[in-house]
Amino acid sequence: SSGINAEYGHLPHTKVFPSLGNHESVPADSFPPPGLTSEHLSNSWLNLYVQKLWSRWLPPESLETVGYAGYYAVQLTDTLRVISLNTMYCDNPPQLLALPPSTTFSYEF
Repeated sequence: SSGINAEYGHLPHTKVFPSLGNHESVPADSFPPPGLTSEHLSNSWLNLYVQKLWSRWLPPESLETVGYAGYYAVQLTDTLRVISLNTMYCDNPPQLLALPPSTTFSYEF
C-alpha cells in the first residue's frame, strides 16, 4: 500500500476506483463466498483490510459491501455509476466444491 500512496500523492485530485484481483487472497485464486465462518476458508480478513485501505477513495456508503465481499458501486452522476465486481466468486477452487449447493452469492447494491 505504500507504493499506492506514493503514486496517489502525485495526482491528489484524481478519482481512484480500486478492484480486487485474483492474487490478493491467500492461497491465490481463493475467494470463498462471503458469510463462511470457517477460519481456514473465510476471506473476511481480506475484505476488511481493503475496506480500510480503500476508504480514502470510496464514499462511506460504498464501503459496506467492500467489507462484506470486496465489491462496490459509486454513483458519480445521475446517469453514471461505477461498479466494481469481485468476479472471483465465480471461480470454483477444489476446497469449495464440497459446499452445499444452497451456498450461493448475489451482488446487492
